[in-house]
Amino acid sequence: MKKLWAFIFTVVMIGALAGCGNSGGGETPGGSNSPGNSAAGDAGKPAQLRLWTFLNPEQQDDPRSAALKSIVESFNASQSDIKVSVESVHFSKIDSQVIQATASGGGPDILNVYTDLLKMHTEAKTIQPITKYAAEWLGQEGKDDYIYSADQLKLNGEIMAMPWEARVFTLFYRKDLYDTAGLKAPETLPELLAASKQVGDGSRLGFAVGMSEGANAASFMETFIPILRAAGGQMFDADGKAVFNDDAGVKAINFLKDMVDSGAMNNQTISMTADDITSGLKAGNIATAVSGTMRASAIRGSEIGQNILTMPMPPFEKGQPAPTMVAGQTLAIGANTKHPDQAWEFIKYYLSKESQIKWAEAGVMPVLSSAYEDAAVTALPNYEELLRWKQEASESGQIVFYPADYTLLSTDLAKAAQRIIFQNAPAKETLDAVAGNYNAGKH
Repeated sequence: MKKLWAFIFTVVMIGALAGCGNSGGGETPGGSNSPGNSAAGDAGKPAQLRLWTFLNPEQQDDPRSAALKSIVESFNASQSDIKVSVESVHFSKIDSQVIQATASGGGPDILNVYTDLLKMHTEAKTIQPITKYAAEWLGQEGKDDYIYSADQLKLNGEIMAMPWEARVFTLFYRKDLYDTAGLKAPETLPELLAASKQVGDGSRLGFAVGMSEGANAASFMETFIPILRAAGGQMFDADGKAVFNDDAGVKAINFLKDMVDSGAMNNQTISMTADDITSGLKAGNIATAVSGTMRASAIRGSEIGQNILTMPMPPFEKGQPAPTMVAGQTLAIGANTKHPDQAWEFIKYYLSKESQIKWAEAGVMPVLSSAYEDAAVTALPNYEELLRWKQEASESGQIVFYPADYTLLSTDLAKAAQRIIFQNAPAKETLDAVAGNYNAGKH
């Protein structure tokens, strides 16, 4: 518990210092700490709700942002009692800002929370339990349709948020480059290593992972964890103890080092984030990388897009398991909102079949089985791929709620990986130090 509150204090202080550089105080995206930012619902006026999310509805080159804008506008037009406004915060900053705002008595009415960080927000009390709403919905509208069960969603016996999308972390590769080199899709990680060396050249990395500790080290973790699982390892044991420093962890990190030693990857990746990996795949500067399925539409947003295919992360040896890393974005109700009932009405709309179809059209995996059967979705050019992702998630994947200080561990692990991969630091000893510090409550 001391480790948790030390982490939360650090997050709040970082957010406060960041806010000092903004005009007008800048404590929250909307410039106000008052819950709901309105006396909404008074005197017959609609309840004014603020949704904080990493998506920007004005960024129309991202299909997900366009879907968000359409859904919010449709909800606002569908009734006159509630009006939702979107406040966009970069994914690397939203969590610290909401913790800071909530601690000051404010924060959003509705918050988008990544499943990896749901435990952090639960323990920081930035969100409130929604079991009373969710249980009824799961037993009625969501019954036999929603792909998650109540038990899968509970933390400490309470449902804290509702996933509105699913994602798996998969391998993106350039089929045209593989064809030119006479290669087939790799069936094992050693085959991926060999192929990545062949499809790279002076202007293109054969394989890339964003090694930067910035932006929560998202790209590194999205690559390391699937490889770790393919090696038979896990980040934590059942008691929450870090165990990524075992033989499987060493095997996984050495696989990434082999990518550099082979020439398939180089030190350009030290400063790369998940956004850079997306841009590099889209521009053709990266031939192969691990990324989330939610970025598929953005990655394919260029003339080479039709050549970029996805496939499950291969195992180290044929026949071995390589459990899929599954995560998702959720919506939660802010701890300080004056309008929890109205916030839930919006969340229900977000989960409706109409909204889920819009997410599918944006390349996002829906969370309603019925959405996959709708004619608008079955007609999508990537429909078979959507089904494959769904099958991949259901057969070997599971959502993991990581510890509250997971983001600090992620940055520490990315820095350690940089030393191992680019400075030849001993893998076992370096991973031991990171795991030991984490388990001792030190960062």
